[in-house]
Amino acid sequence: MFPLPSLLLVSLFITVIIVSIVTIISLGCLLLLLFYSMEMFFISVLSPVIIVCLAPLVFVLHVRQPIVCTSISHSASGGRQTDDCVCSVTISRLSRQPGDLRGAQLCTTRPTMATSSPPLWLCMVVLFAFAVVVRWSVGLHPHSGQGVPPKHGDFEAQRHWMELTWHLPVSSWYWPGPDNDLLYWGLDYPPLTAYGSWLCGYVADAVLGHPEWVALHTSRGAEGPDIKLFMRATVLVADLVLLFPAIWALASAIAASARQGEVGAASKRTHTGKGSVDGGGNEGDGGDDGSPDDVATTSACPPGASVYASSSVTLLVVAAVMLFSPGLILIDHGHFQYNGVSLGLVAAAMAAVLRKRDWTASALFVLALNYKQMCLYFAPVYFFYLLGKSLASPRPLVTVAAIGVVVIATFAVCWLPFLTSVDHVLQILHRLFPFSRGLFEDKVANFWFVVDTAIKLRRRLPIAVLSKLSLGTTLVAFLPSCAMLLRKPTGEQFLYSSLVVSLSFFLFSFQVHEKSVLIPAMAAGALVHREPLAACWFIAMSTFSMYPLLEKDGLPTAYIGTMLLFGVTAYLVLPQATLRSRHFLVCCLSLFGAAMLHVLALVVPPPARLPHIHVVAMCLYSAAHFLVFWVYFNLRQYLNFVAPKPKTQ
Repeated sequence: MFPLPSLLLVSLFITVIIVSIVTIISLGCLLLLLFYSMEMFFISVLSPVIIVCLAPLVFVLHVRQPIVCTSISHSASGGRQTDDCVCSVTISRLSRQPGDLRGAQLCTTRPTMATSSPPLWLCMVVLFAFAVVVRWSVGLHPHSGQGVPPKHGDFEAQRHWMELTWHLPVSSWYWPGPDNDLLYWGLDYPPLTAYGSWLCGYVADAVLGHPEWVALHTSRGAEGPDIKLFMRATVLVADLVLLFPAIWALASAIAASARQGEVGAASKRTHTGKGSVDGGGNEGDGGDDGSPDDVATTSACPPGASVYASSSVTLLVVAAVMLFSPGLILIDHGHFQYNGVSLGLVAAAMAAVLRKRDWTASALFVLALNYKQMCLYFAPVYFFYLLGKSLASPRPLVTVAAIGVVVIATFAVCWLPFLTSVDHVLQILHRLFPFSRGLFEDKVANFWFVVDTAIKLRRRLPIAVLSKLSLGTTLVAFLPSCAMLLRKPTGEQFLYSSLVVSLSFFLFSFQVHEKSVLIPAMAAGALVHREPLAACWFIAMSTFSMYPLLEKDGLPTAYIGTMLLFGVTAYLVLPQATLRSRHFLVCCLSLFGAAMLHVLALVVPPPARLPHIHVVAMCLYSAAHFLVFWVYFNLRQYLNFVAPKPKTQ
């Protein structure tokens, strides 16, 4: 630990730096309006350097400080006494054996930071500020389809939807007409996306006074600096309003749930006589000598608990990993989409599940589903979790009926303007699920792409057969996970099943595109408190799998910067035992292989007969990893399923 004078000086230094960063950002926004290209250079180059330099310092200062807490000591006879203690939590003590309380007593209340340590809220503010700067820096790079007429890309699609929804009546949004050419980026997302586009169109025209940004027909292909600034700002505002609070809520819920699981595991260990804790906080079977044996790997973590020694550290780790997930940042703020809205709603629904607020979770998930249909990847998880809890309740029929009413009412509110006729609803569903597009789009790192590369499956079988084949394969892939969740509807099972089921959909379902990997990547971030290495590894590989798309958009520089930043974040959050393990070495070799594929793509030109060989190699390499991850997380969920649930005192 640092001495107190040094801590005060460093804290003062950090405060000055934070104020300076806020000032730079404020001045940068003004400069951006006047000198767009100059501001692009300064923010794109300097802000990542500042982030990489300061983020480790702030994080280390937080987790290395003494944590003042209220502890419970259990004697061999089962007695109970309460006293105050100071738990010295350092990065080297971030993980431990289940129920192992060496060097620290069991915290039963939320730890409060000592006066020399930065408060939790300040650390979160710093994380959020860094996340804003990173997103804005990525937004200054090219977007999808920039300068590529006639259809441009997703940037033009989102802008075009603002144009349509602002000028056309609701009844014409999903139907072809003289002012709505469905072949030119016709609206194919659920109603909440359409409402959001209308709101952005209203702000552009009625509030900011720029009707040319959303003018019907004449605004097609608009890519000027002003419209780009507006569009980028809408994504950032959506993150600030929805995604950031949802990540905070989910991280807080995970930290609270992990703390309860840790209390239950330690209580069970104490009352069974295994490693009882004396009044001094040391186990009867030995003290803490700082040897590697005193540090556990994630496989020893008891059900419901976290591998980290404090709930505040757990909260910071989950928030940091999810905030700096490079794939979501690059797709939303580089390529240009609004995935943060749907994934923010899903994160908020997960937080509600962990808080045992099932009605709220149901409503939030329906909202996510009505913003982006890809959230169907999580639908079986919520169905089986809520069904399992309902069957275990004293009045299962009443519980199921109440949840059903919440779901139907939320759907009805979202679809109310479109419930004028059955044909209107069917037309929207036809737009949302275009099965004619085929088994997968472009080159995506999933199971069917691997098979198609070997035997050209799409040429041999018609779409109708392929859709049934993918449906059956997907059901077989995710039903074991859902069966375990139905039998044991706990928060940990819910988080594991969210990752397994969403990854099953990505690997085996019909009509998958490369950006869909953001859904299981988000679920992986929610498991970082139990699977820190596997979660960070998966997130990195998911971003690597999208590199061909990012390269097409002109985002290699942003890709390198965000991946390096995430690498720094991952290194900081991984327990020391993990960094010394052979699993970490395997992870490094895996990422080194991905880097070598990048190098080969740069220095070795593809043969004329195989012009896409490098892209195919990256997709196959990523798909092999995803299949291994699918097996691994299924196994981890099963081990969690068969483990006895600790009783909370």
